[in-house]
Amino acid sequence: GDATYLAVQGGLGIEATTWVLNSWLGTCFVYAAQAVATGLCDTVLIVQAHRRGADTSQSAVADPFRQRAAALTGAGIWRNSDLAQRWYHSGEAYAGWTARYMHDYGASKDVFGRIAVNNRSHAVRNPNAVMRTPITLDDYHESREIWAPMQLLDMDVPVDIGEALVLTTAERARDLPGKAVYVDAMSMGGTGVGEYYENGIGWTELSPWRAMAGMWNRTDLGVDDLDLFFPYDGFTVGAVQFTEAAG
Repeated sequence: GDATYLAVQGGLGIEATTWVLNSWLGTCFVYAAQAVATGLCDTVLIVQAHRRGADTSQSAVADPFRQRAAALTGAGIWRNSDLAQRWYHSGEAYAGWTARYMHDYGASKDVFGRIAVNNRSHAVRNPNAVMRTPITLDDYHESREIWAPMQLLDMDVPVDIGEALVLTTAERARDLPGKAVYVDAMSMGGTGVGEYYENGIGWTELSPWRAMAGMWNRTDLGVDDLDLFFPYDGFTVGAVQFTEAAG
């Protein structure tokens, strides 16, 4: 809310701002770049900070599946917690996407399992990662089912986080001591109100295909030029979706 950015501004001693926005993580970078490009401000500080609630602890007592009855009866965690939103609300839709993808393309769950194993393999090498126990495809298939056919290892885990990114003009960046990373192209896209793949439009009609097409149209780069590809991977089916949409 408004109080959040005011607290950040006050804590950093910034006397005045000319632009501010509270936005979903996936779009805040695009809006910030637009603000700089159009002159609404010269520099944007993008901040994400989150601390899990008590209901997302790892103790057996707070296991979200043991709390299912409380969640479904409106005891508080249904509306407010990460686990409620991710494993109950969002999980239902992503499970539907997973089931239809397997149906439409004859795919096995190894498609999603490889994403999960790949992500964990990266985490194992990252000393700052929370989940660092190696997993195999067998581990993936043996993990418990949450929303058929989606399993536990198809989903990420809410963690405490604090991160910041400074975005400024190319002219200003030239004077900075560190090497700048330039934005070559960006795009957002959608296919209308309520794009429901599980019981509606086709796989390649979903928003990632619109967004990626818009990005490729704005750059001379191609897939072969990429050194790093970082799709949204909160659910394995989402990572599959963005990877295929990117070509």
